[in-house]
Amino acid sequence: MNARPGDAALAALATVTAIWPVTTLLDSGEWVRAAVTMVLVVALAGVAARSARLRGWQVVLGQAVVAAIVAGWLYGRGHLWHGLPGIETVTAFNSLLVDARGTIESFTAPAPTTRGLTLLVGLVAGVVAVVVDYLAVTRRSAAMAGLPLLAAFLGSSANSGSSLHPAFFVALAVVWLVMVGRQGTGLVRRWSTTSATPLTPVSSASSVGDTGAAGTATLGRSLGVVAIVAALLVPLALPHLPTRFLLSGLGRNDDSSGGGNVGFSQSLDLSRDLADRSTRPVLTYRTTASAPPPLRVTVSSTYVNGTWLPPRRSVDRVATGTEPSVPTPTGLDPSVPKRRESVSVLGNLLEPPNLAAPYPLAGADLGGTRWGLDNRTQSLLVADQVSGYDLSYWDVEPTDSMLRDGVPGATTNRVVDPRDLQVDSRSAVRVRALADAVTRGRTNAYDKALAIQEFLRSNGGFTYSLTLAPPVTDRTGRVVPLDPLSHFLVTRQGYCVQFSTAMIMMARAQGIPARIAVGFLPGHVDRGIWTVAVADAHAWPELYLDGVGWLRFEPTPAARSGAAPVYATVLPGTSADQGRPTDTTASGSSSSNRKQDLLERANDLATPQTALPGASSRASWVDHLPHGWSLVLLAVLLGLVGAAVAPAGALWSRRRRLLSAPDGAGRVEAQWVALTEQLADLGMPAPPSQTPRQLRDHYVREAYLDEDGEQALGRVLGTLERARYAPPHAAVTDLREDTHLVLRAVAPTRPPWLRLRAVVMPSAGTAEVRRLRRRLARALGSPFRAVADLVRRLTQR
Repeated sequence: MNARPGDAALAALATVTAIWPVTTLLDSGEWVRAAVTMVLVVALAGVAARSARLRGWQVVLGQAVVAAIVAGWLYGRGHLWHGLPGIETVTAFNSLLVDARGTIESFTAPAPTTRGLTLLVGLVAGVVAVVVDYLAVTRRSAAMAGLPLLAAFLGSSANSGSSLHPAFFVALAVVWLVMVGRQGTGLVRRWSTTSATPLTPVSSASSVGDTGAAGTATLGRSLGVVAIVAALLVPLALPHLPTRFLLSGLGRNDDSSGGGNVGFSQSLDLSRDLADRSTRPVLTYRTTASAPPPLRVTVSSTYVNGTWLPPRRSVDRVATGTEPSVPTPTGLDPSVPKRRESVSVLGNLLEPPNLAAPYPLAGADLGGTRWGLDNRTQSLLVADQVSGYDLSYWDVEPTDSMLRDGVPGATTNRVVDPRDLQVDSRSAVRVRALADAVTRGRTNAYDKALAIQEFLRSNGGFTYSLTLAPPVTDRTGRVVPLDPLSHFLVTRQGYCVQFSTAMIMMARAQGIPARIAVGFLPGHVDRGIWTVAVADAHAWPELYLDGVGWLRFEPTPAARSGAAPVYATVLPGTSADQGRPTDTTASGSSSSNRKQDLLERANDLATPQTALPGASSRASWVDHLPHGWSLVLLAVLLGLVGAAVAPAGALWSRRRRLLSAPDGAGRVEAQWVALTEQLADLGMPAPPSQTPRQLRDHYVREAYLDEDGEQALGRVLGTLERARYAPPHAAVTDLREDTHLVLRAVAPTRPPWLRLRAVVMPSAGTAEVRRLRRRLARALGSPFRAVADLVRRLTQR
């Protein structure tokens, strides 16, 4: 067996190109060196094994053994047995891979480059390298090697959360085509050397084109380029489908996906989850509260480049047992009025370590499952899946004086993370100016928070939409480069994440600590059972007020979020300062009286029409077409035009030959050439060096012509024979009617795929397209050649 080092190097390059998009999934490139080393080791092991003339399965086995040893050296240092992998190495790898799975579940791209993920990428690279090397080099099947390469590529593209840059696909496609072309050219050359007759074109029309192996290679390259261009353009024309992740994130499972748990990726880009509108339940529960709050899953304080980053925590760091104590909520003074409510979860499909719970938590009974709380955020984490659990939480009811003036006797030291006061640097100027304008005249943090909330929720002209507004352009039509938050503040269109981010940054600009919470709306109730669905995914801001701690606010319009919390509600028709009556007592009775009044208005606040102006206008039939329908229509039209190119070229070629014929005999020859081309397209090429009478017998025998077809063919060949031996400019019979009769008689005897190919890809048409392509290339290249000649002459003087 030939070692084939060149093919092995090309296969290794293809594998590295296939795993290149992993750079978009991880936040650093620490994995690259080890993964590339794994690929190179596999390639070198394959070359060595083939040099020893081992069989195919022996080559694969040798590559796997060498790859395992090198993986131990690269990733298992400290866990080797005399320098070789052993049981301890396997155990260590298992722990790292479990850690990698946890990282994938807890982080969205780009995730932190942990040791576990570095090992996972390296092992995947090694496996893909072995499979690609076996198919492309050992088995000489480069085309089949495209399947594992595509699988590796899709593993990255399907988990990136957004479209990959076209360069990733183009690079992989080009390397794969080079690999296929290298192998195909060698095969064609071997055919031409072992065959008694060199490769020739099928019909006479192709004599103007390339011949033999060179022509086949040219056609292959052309098809490859067309395939790459089509692969880049077709996705633009197809409707966008929701992204599906390797490990299901929040709401990634739809109704048709069947059973199983719902994972929580902690991604704060909820547009796909909300757009799915999936009614698949996440959990069901009973509660003593008449209007339960949202169920929080996680919080984040870090906003970078338009994305909220999830906290890096695991249950092992916070879990203290099966019955840990619940600490007092951060910043909440004991004198603040509050009422204890309970929640009994009957069914839970949220995957560990996350668990949904109201905030602030007062107690929990998880039925013996190990769990714990993050002390700073009170995020509830569990070690195992919990099907049902009981919780109690505090319904905080601070008075107006507590909210505006602080809690008497409470400490003024803020227990907050410095990140909760950081304003996004890219939008800081715009955010600070807007926050100053909205909160002008407000003297305390609470009134400023109310003003910001009402500006976003009701008074600022913002629209709730799962589709973000298009890029902003200036008067000249050029796109104005805006960061995500500035784009929302300018266009005033977005969903809960944008509304929450805007309020958080505006609050921080006013010195109020703020963070984002992600979880679920309370869901809908039926006969006392509340059901939370995937489509109830939601995000909201939490602001820190001295003495009261972290409080939920709701800037998202009511059509999506429902009523705001009682303490954060401004009655319709009042300003933020006038929306709440003054309360000078500490009993909290005024808060309870207001709650009944506000609950009566909840249905009015939650009607869809309040947040979607113009929703009552009648939509045209065009509005009901799928997203991207115009691009699909354009793609179909372009496809039809492209399919008509070759048939149109064939018609033009035949017409040109007829018009250029000098006399009747020349026209008969042109018509005869057109007939032989069409018969060749139907799988019956004309044998060389045969007389018209011999051709008649050949076609009758091959096509099983009926009597009418046989007679028409006899007239055609008789006319051809007379035209060839008639005096110059003698009158001859036109052949068009008889040639049509012959083709109609031959077509039913041929397979359907041949008939379709004869119509869509006639040989005369493809030859004409190649001729026009060469003329176009010469026309486009002539100015460049003229300039090059001029430069050469000038430099030679």
